[in-house]
Amino acid sequence: MKVLQIALLSAVVVVGVFSKDESVKHGTPTKNDHYKDGKHEDDYDHEAVLGSEDDVEEYSHLSPEEAKERLRKLIVKSDVNGDGHIDMEELVKWILNSFSSLNLEDTKDRLEVDDKNADGFVTWEEFTESTYGMSEEELAELQETGGESENAQKKMAKSLKLDKKKFQAADENGDGKLSLEEAVAFLHPYDYSRMSEVETDRVLDEFDTNGDGKIDVKEYLSNAAFANKDEEDKIAEKENFLYFDEDKDETLNKAEILKWVSPELEKVADEEAQHLMSETDKNKDGQLSAQEILDEHELWVGSEATGYGDHDEL
Repeated sequence: MKVLQIALLSAVVVVGVFSKDESVKHGTPTKNDHYKDGKHEDDYDHEAVLGSEDDVEEYSHLSPEEAKERLRKLIVKSDVNGDGHIDMEELVKWILNSFSSLNLEDTKDRLEVDDKNADGFVTWEEFTESTYGMSEEELAELQETGGESENAQKKMAKSLKLDKKKFQAADENGDGKLSLEEAVAFLHPYDYSRMSEVETDRVLDEFDTNGDGKIDVKEYLSNAAFANKDEEDKIAEKENFLYFDEDKDETLNKAEILKWVSPELEKVADEEAQHLMSETDKNKDGQLSAQEILDEHELWVGSEATGYGDHDEL
């Protein structure tokens, strides 16, 4: 995912979470998950193909033979035109479907933790309890009694206000609770136009220190998230930032910020498809036969043998 250098940093894409439980999944993988410290992350490709972190874990315990047999069924399912090959269009669609499945799986896992009364919905009260450890009323009382420092109180109040705005935007029918589909919009907002304004506001709140409704390079790089980064990393961050600066004024306005925080999933999927195609298409005919994919099954889905090969670089 090196071509577009899409800035999907966790410090920038400020998404709401129900629970702070570290065991929950994370939905669509980003380009930052593909290579870490110069090493290729096998699970990135496996998640993009399988669309499930649970399935990735399951495949890691399968024999190569069983993994290939299951992969064969996925190939048949994804061969939309039934010509016995996977072309680029079919591969991109396959990966986009996986992204959607990953987001749904992630949301279901979070709902299991945070839907306290198990009615299939998350209310605002359940959200605040899971995220802040107390109700909105208790938070207000804490602030009134000075239970936190003034600076902490301001941050908490601002965070709560933004979370409530996001919750209301995700709550499409306005019933005060999030269904599974609405919870997907809350946790993975980039596919939902109704979530764009609140996500833009979140990023402005994080980086717009002078309150002019825009983010300049200096504001971005002076954020605490980059305090421990070296000069090389900061240069890379600046390049990522300026990629979205369409009018070349070294400042991102609201329209540019929206593109910055909203990953273009089709482009991300296209880049991953190109990666899989280039590694698998041995006869260079621009399409993949079932045999070509099965020959590279460790790249596509892995198996119990994956950890024993040399997969540091592709």
